[in-house]
Amino acid sequence: MEGAGQHPLSLEPGAYTVRAGPSPRNYRASWESQPVVVQAGRTEALQVAYGPGFGTLEVRVEAFSGGVPVVRLVGPAGPLRLEGSVILERQVVGEYRVEADELRWEGVTYRAQVAVSPAGGNPFFLEDGATQRIEVRYLPSDSAVSLSLLGLQPGDQVQLVLREGSAGGRVVAERLVDPGNPQVRFEGLPFGTYFVSATGVRPGVYLDAELAAPGQGLATNAGNPRATASLSLGLRPRTGQAWVGGNGARDNSGWTANGVAVPGTRRGDDGAYWGDERGLAPLPGLPQAGLYRLRRDAGGNLYAVYQFVQGASQNRILRFSREQLEAGQLAETAALRIVGAATGERVVAGATLSNPTDLAFDAEGHLWVVNQASEALACIRAERLGPSGALDQPNQLWVGELQSPRALAFDREGNLWVAGGYFLPGQQRAYLVRLPRPVCPPSLYGGSPTPLSPDVRLELSQPNHPAGAFYQPSALALAPDGASLWVADLGGGSDYYNSDPACIANGSIDLNTLRETVIKVPLSGGNLLPSSAYRPAQVDKRLTLGAYNREPVPPGQAPPDRGLQQAADLAFDSRGSLWIAAANNVEVDPSHPCYATAGFVSGTLEQRQAQCNDPATATVDCPGPLSRLLTDRRGRIYVVGAADLAGQASGLTVANPQAVIQGPPGSEGIGFTGVVLLIPR
Repeated sequence: MEGAGQHPLSLEPGAYTVRAGPSPRNYRASWESQPVVVQAGRTEALQVAYGPGFGTLEVRVEAFSGGVPVVRLVGPAGPLRLEGSVILERQVVGEYRVEADELRWEGVTYRAQVAVSPAGGNPFFLEDGATQRIEVRYLPSDSAVSLSLLGLQPGDQVQLVLREGSAGGRVVAERLVDPGNPQVRFEGLPFGTYFVSATGVRPGVYLDAELAAPGQGLATNAGNPRATASLSLGLRPRTGQAWVGGNGARDNSGWTANGVAVPGTRRGDDGAYWGDERGLAPLPGLPQAGLYRLRRDAGGNLYAVYQFVQGASQNRILRFSREQLEAGQLAETAALRIVGAATGERVVAGATLSNPTDLAFDAEGHLWVVNQASEALACIRAERLGPSGALDQPNQLWVGELQSPRALAFDREGNLWVAGGYFLPGQQRAYLVRLPRPVCPPSLYGGSPTPLSPDVRLELSQPNHPAGAFYQPSALALAPDGASLWVADLGGGSDYYNSDPACIANGSIDLNTLRETVIKVPLSGGNLLPSSAYRPAQVDKRLTLGAYNREPVPPGQAPPDRGLQQAADLAFDSRGSLWIAAANNVEVDPSHPCYATAGFVSGTLEQRQAQCNDPATATVDCPGPLSRLLTDRRGRIYVVGAADLAGQASGLTVANPQAVIQGPPGSEGIGFTGVVLLIPR
């Protein structure tokens, strides 16, 4: 064999000796001869080098369990791949360098540190007859955190969050977890301390529940580059539920009629319930008398709005922290009590005016309250909403223009929308106005209200609609896509007549001659044009529910289904379905002295004149028995699917609800006026 390089030989099995040929001038061979035994099916490698001198290299590679180091020794004879520690004798003198690739093992990166002695550096020079000791050590350059999640079920949607230092630290990484593979590893992390938390959603039929696990602190360093932990997920208390407020009277009128007290057996009552699509049960602990609205802020704190109790004003708002809510600490003594001017209450001409009807939160978490009786808006800054005590002073109060405002909602741009409706002799108006990006000031209210300044003014009454006029906006809900507002109609305005002049009633009474409706108002086009005058709103859809039965109630029978009656509140779930709380609490007391001479009609005078000669075939209500006014007086929750809410439609859309939920037996006379869904945000 001649020349440098590899020289493959095919030999029969046996013992052989390889001898080096003559050396070039001033060179010698590293081996004069080398014995070798050739075995069938194996390859033996021998190396003979020629050089001016030779030395020894002792290589020690310190790896870690499971790691496979890749080390290369590059010298005068070319590169040599080393697998583990080795002693290399009779290496040609000259310059050498050691190369080592970084390793990755179980999420941690290991980098090689090369030490050469006595040369001291890399690359280094090997002298004739010298020995150089090379040490290659693999050390971690970063770290990994491995987590196991316990308690997952199929369909769960869980997110892991890794933060620097503590629960309030900067977010380092986030990861969605597959329930089928609950092991997660965060890799390439600097050494340090970390805090890991897990939250998630467990889908329900309609209402999703919130999952959470106690957070844990972890630490990594060069001596311990891997940290591990297990997180146990569980359902947060009071989650995946609907909470419903029932205010049977709704205001003082539930206790008197034409100045005569309503008998106790006929009065509306108040209640609080919780449950889901399977039904509702009484909610323990929460004060019930006068309960009207229920709301939650972005932090999960609960707000309960109270109005009249037994004909007397008990106006206040109770705030329960999320911790109190989850612990079931719902007694009034545990709550922050928001009272007086903080609810929008005003004193006008010596009379105290107050009837808070709704509240909303802006993007900064400030609380906004609308008061129907004082016709005012109040705001309270978020930092003042503490866990307990009493708060009676707002940061600001606004008044002017709005008559009988009832409902609030913020849009995605931070504009506040206010809806209301009023009845005056000869006129009725349902309206929706926009207050452009109102600001809750840091200073406290000084006693002088600020004038309201809407820029968009919309008329919602629709007096000529086939479904009848839209009378009393009672609730607002921003659609999940932010493109529209849904408005609920509490109803009213049927023509109630009485042959006894002493029994003439307010024309705003809801006499059940029509089903109530909800309407979809797009936040686009002409609905966003500023105007100093009210103009008809563009309405994409007007929707009602159920099979309305107009027939009188036969003696001894329960009232039939009257369809959607007195839509009082709205809420969207995570699937885009709309939950409608309906009071459904209409009754005229047969023992009332005005009952015998009372009646009701619907439609226009011209329609009644044309049709009421044959009441059986009339499409309007002709003068007839008051038994048509009755419902079963049990509040209802209707769940309307997203498909029924989508798009546009003219006329009246009659939808079939996906679910109808009502109070338990014994809850007659409790009309539902507030609903809040305790679902993940």
